[in-house]
Amino acid sequence: MKTTLYLLMALLVASCGTPRGYVITGKIADAERKSIHLLTGKDEFFKIAIDSTLIREDGRFEFKGELAVPGLLTLKILPAGERGEVDSDDYVSHPIIPVFVDKGRVKVETTLDSIPLATFDEGYDYSKVRVTAPRLHDLYVEYDQAKTAATKVYREAFNDYLKYFETEAHVSEGIAAVKKIDAVDKTGHVKRFIARNKDNAAGLYALQDNTGYKSVNNCPFTVAELDEILASFSPGMKATEYYKQVSAEVNEVKRTAVGARFVDVMLKDAGGNTVRLSDHAGKGRYVLFEFWASWCGPCRADIPHLKEVYELYHPASFDIVSISLDENKAAWLKALEDEQMPWPQLNDEKAFKGIGDAYGILGIPTCVLVGPDGTIVHSDARGLWLDCELVELYGNRFGDKY
Repeated sequence: MKTTLYLLMALLVASCGTPRGYVITGKIADAERKSIHLLTGKDEFFKIAIDSTLIREDGRFEFKGELAVPGLLTLKILPAGERGEVDSDDYVSHPIIPVFVDKGRVKVETTLDSIPLATFDEGYDYSKVRVTAPRLHDLYVEYDQAKTAATKVYREAFNDYLKYFETEAHVSEGIAAVKKIDAVDKTGHVKRFIARNKDNAAGLYALQDNTGYKSVNNCPFTVAELDEILASFSPGMKATEYYKQVSAEVNEVKRTAVGARFVDVMLKDAGGNTVRLSDHAGKGRYVLFEFWASWCGPCRADIPHLKEVYELYHPASFDIVSISLDENKAAWLKALEDEQMPWPQLNDEKAFKGIGDAYGILGIPTCVLVGPDGTIVHSDARGLWLDCELVELYGNRFGDKY
């Protein structure tokens, strides 16, 4: 009896890392002789092609392969021989069909004109694309539709926020618009979906979709929430390679999520002296880490606003530390001379491969607000979001502009 039990346990453990075989077949009318590519990855700019073939004259195609863990695959149709994502001027959007694959057979049926083009918007319209697949794909579609609905509400609130900049409105009106955006429940549908699917890969995908980039301002969850979600998955899922992969990604994201202590890094000041971020942060005052570069237009455009709030709130125990991602030290020093910012200025010539990697910075400007004890309290404290935080912390100091 014990021998049988041990054998079953060994088979279960071994199966966790076993590649998953899949077969994707399809028929796409009016697409004969076009090239169809199979890609991994979810973000349009970061997809990687793993296979390609020509659609036959009868519109049929087939892919066979194995996945180490379940994942989202994308079918992309291009004219025969075309492989690029850009032409001489701009990005070229092609018809795509996302399918969530674990193992087994997937069947796709549609016409070329019915396939939606790749976009950077959330959601995918399957109404004219028939995908017959195991249950995980249907769960993925359910999650994707819920995400689309939540994103629509968020964008409506964000559009109201953009109207603030079209008028001579007061700061209080901008803060009200910001609060309306922040009031949108961006994570509720994710938590509910995971709670219903804590025993399958679709639940893990929903978590991964919201933490898949190691970016300081790209995670909607706090450290405590991430720990709670990870712990909620079933023992069976926790034994899988997919859980181990997602858990490792989440642990990377947790390093710079709200609730984590700031990542201490050694940098250089304008005089070439070595300085640690801990020389400025975690010492009883709120500190804004402002990541920028001399070549970044939006970063330079933010500086007048930063000067204004620094003058108003620095006496109330608010500090700023600007951290340049300039690889060209001379250009950075010239920008400092031009801008005359009256707070500490630091630089990392390794740029995105240095502190940018430590904080998962994918773009600048990025502003991270650190609390008196060194805990990250806001991961995207730019513009009116910063104003909102300062008013709540110290009260209104904007006077008539408020």
